[in-house]
Amino acid sequence: MITVEKIITDEYIGERLREWGEWFSRDFTQHIGFPRLNNLARIREQGGQIIKATGQKPLPTNTKAEEMESILMTLNENQPALAYILMMTYLYPDKYIGVIEKELGCKKSHYYTQRNLVFAWVKGYLVAKMQSKLKKIKRRVRMNVEMTAG
Repeated sequence: MITVEKIITDEYIGERLREWGEWFSRDFTQHIGFPRLNNLARIREQGGQIIKATGQKPLPTNTKAEEMESILMTLNENQPALAYILMMTYLYPDKYIGVIEKELGCKKSHYYTQRNLVFAWVKGYLVAKMQSKLKKIKRRVRMNVEMTAG
């Protein structure tokens, strides 16, 4: 039997956190309401033509990354130090571990222990959330079966 724990693997959690880190590190608010260039610079850059497609542009969405952001904000409310470790790890994936250690003020072994702890917390949170959704679905199916049978 396939269980939720088998579906939500460590690789899945790692991928979701990397996706969140990439999504979060982009500056989507840049240039909102203000053009990147003034008209003269735009004419020069476009070779004498002003781009006709100006106006509002919707912010890009990423449902999975936004869900992860919500989970991390919940973690931050309860365990800010653990949330900070996770954010440092996935927002700055190319940073040397020694730099992160200095910023966190801990030894490498403590960093890895805390990172693994928070990783397990995120996994547990996602497993519990999925189990809750599955219970609701089962309840609805059971109600539908009872209504059609009765």
